[in-house]
Amino acid sequence: LATVISGPGCLKTIDTFRNDTSKSEEYRYRFGYCLAMQGKYRHSLMVLAPILQTQDYAGEAAERYNALVRYIDIALCLPLRLEVITKACQTTEIFLVDIGRLEWQHKILLQKSSLFQHRGLLAEALAIAQEAWANWDDEYPCFAADTHLDKLVEINLQLRDDQQAEKYLQEWESRTEKVVPKEADKLLAMAGSHIARFRVHWPEAVDWARRAVFASQDLDFERRRDAIITLIRAFLCTENLPQAREELGHLLSRRHSEQGHSLFEIRLLCGDHHLAWARKWAGLTPTDDEYYTEFVSPQRAADPDNTRVSLRKARWAFNEALKIGWRIDNLLQCSYRQEMIAARLERVKAIEQCL
Repeated sequence: LATVISGPGCLKTIDTFRNDTSKSEEYRYRFGYCLAMQGKYRHSLMVLAPILQTQDYAGEAAERYNALVRYIDIALCLPLRLEVITKACQTTEIFLVDIGRLEWQHKILLQKSSLFQHRGLLAEALAIAQEAWANWDDEYPCFAADTHLDKLVEINLQLRDDQQAEKYLQEWESRTEKVVPKEADKLLAMAGSHIARFRVHWPEAVDWARRAVFASQDLDFERRRDAIITLIRAFLCTENLPQAREELGHLLSRRHSEQGHSLFEIRLLCGDHHLAWARKWAGLTPTDDEYYTEFVSPQRAADPDNTRVSLRKARWAFNEALKIGWRIDNLLQCSYRQEMIAARLERVKAIEQCL
């Protein structure tokens, strides 16, 4: 289907329906969706953008709404500039008011939550995610319950509230319906791994992460990536660094992506990987750099030469992540990633002091 719809003649096909808004939007949505599934996000935005610019609501309301939220999804992933994303959200909200379908707003609310989260405004992100979940309507298959509950678990852990995260996880596990079973199983296992890591139950975190990777084995790479990252982070905590390095190598071989957040996350993970090796050579106990707690520096490193090599590699990777993070922060008008990298570099300095 993707090959047929996204072939070279598709835009010509869309152009033949220039006077039929309904057909034109239907083809644009399907074409844009297929392009996004192929990782061609910027091309997908070019196809979807005209839908935001027309005020003609002829045709299927659900098709138009799907196209609008797809545009926002991609704009968040890249990301585009804050004002562009904000305007797209406003356009979508006005559309829902105009057609009298406010029961669909849970999806746009969750996207606004993601925008706050990407800017490091976690309390605001949580409040909107809770509102989105309260407005969730099972009758409209836009975002499944899995997506909402996954977001609530994630933000609560970022706010260091593992008790509330676990409550949402339990609510999630109690639900029987799964719109996309393998995706839901992957997300559930990842959430279990994150909570275990936060609580320093690291062997359990590895078990959950392995389940996530197993559940995602038939998914495309874009949807497997987050499960692989979860497994690598669990390995880093258990000092299973050779396996972490092997998995990271597989990840780096497929690191090319138009998604800025993914590029940043992979570079950050590379830095954390080298930082974990530095701790090992220095004789420090392992720690989790995502859910970080302070450590006591030893008087001197056990293996200063190898520690220095790993710290140099970590600093380089963090500086590469900073280049990507600075660009994203500039687009989203925040300093979230720059502050994240600054904290990582302080950890590098702390180990350097014991050399």
